[in-house]
Amino acid sequence: MMKRVLIVSPYFLPCNLAGVHRPRLLAQGVPEFGWEPIVLTVHPRYYENLAEPGLSLLIPEGLRIEQVDAIRPALSSRFGVSDLSLRAYRPMKRRMNELLSRQQVDLVFVSLLPGYAGLLGGWAKQKFGVPFVLDYQDPWVSDWGAAQPRFSKAGIAHWLATILEPQFAPLADAVTAVSNGTLDGLRTRGLLSSNIPTAELPIGSDPHDQDVARSMGRSHLEKKPGVFHIAYLGTVPDKKLPIVRAVFRALRDSELKTKVEFYFGGTSATVGGHDSIGVGALAAECGVSDSVRVEPQRFAYLDALRTMQDADALLMLGSIEKHYTASKIFPYWLADRPIIGMAHEKSTVLEIAKELGGMHLSKYSSESDLDRTVQDFFRSLSDLTERNMGIIAPRNPDAFEPYGARGIARTYAEIFDKLMTNPQA
Repeated sequence: MMKRVLIVSPYFLPCNLAGVHRPRLLAQGVPEFGWEPIVLTVHPRYYENLAEPGLSLLIPEGLRIEQVDAIRPALSSRFGVSDLSLRAYRPMKRRMNELLSRQQVDLVFVSLLPGYAGLLGGWAKQKFGVPFVLDYQDPWVSDWGAAQPRFSKAGIAHWLATILEPQFAPLADAVTAVSNGTLDGLRTRGLLSSNIPTAELPIGSDPHDQDVARSMGRSHLEKKPGVFHIAYLGTVPDKKLPIVRAVFRALRDSELKTKVEFYFGGTSATVGGHDSIGVGALAAECGVSDSVRVEPQRFAYLDALRTMQDADALLMLGSIEKHYTASKIFPYWLADRPIIGMAHEKSTVLEIAKELGGMHLSKYSSESDLDRTVQDFFRSLSDLTERNMGIIAPRNPDAFEPYGARGIARTYAEIFDKLMTNPQA
């Protein structure tokens, strides 16, 4: 008889937030390894402009999905509450109580963000003694949050996170994260003891997504004859801006300035968002606006994949953070386009690139090293514009298995199995 894992995810498909893909890929893969997934989520009618109907095609066939209602934002916004995990907290808790009371669940899995969902995992652990696995796609308590004005909405959210995270994180029987830096942060704050199993696991991706995107997605690239289009899809955090600035400065003085177009899509992560991060302003400051196009509004997921497929090359940008791990490397790789860019010498991206092939990444050790690294990057870009593919390492399809839905699910199933045979006190 298969064991059951309850995957708690306020947002799920057809929501097009990036965070839905961890629970989706997990639910897709774990049945092969002896676990039946049940997804607890909020009904899509509460997703508003975050719903992307085409994503329903990516929901695993036969998946059991338990949907609950939520307070509508028109009402909750009067009290300054917009977070879906808060608006649906009580309905999700009631449904969890029903499932756990009937002993239909063997283990609870919660992936953050949103952070408030972690409280549900801690509550289930305390009340029912069920094993609880906590996953961080991003840290809930962050340096960025700490830097916000104390009485701003973001500052208050950070203050709440510092109070609430200690109420559930120490209760987890295992903790996984996209980056070891997040795990180290938990250890520093005394929320992760040495005897708790941990694992650094990327989000991964699924080749089937690319097939659906080819038929359902819309490319945002505006191809121009004789121009080499290099695309970057996704947000541009503050800690990537020094790298972007270095690229634009080098582009200003490069002979490639009239031969290439850098396309940045979805940089704001918000529907109808504007270029608040200032990529366009940086391009203007460096005098390369004619060679840079920015569409800051968040894309539909399938459109983002289709845009990747349409590019001449895909741009990978590192961060000044040593342990930054770019989840976009996996859909980039599956789009089957050359990948070039740069990464910090300590980043796991370099090791992943070496395993997968299909890319050329220049490495840097610090901000002071960026100029040299960017020059190496432009030499690579120049080769690509001449259709010299020799700089791109051969692709290794077998190496992708650990990063697909099946590979990620196998690792999680191993963690789940160990907790069932040797649960934490």
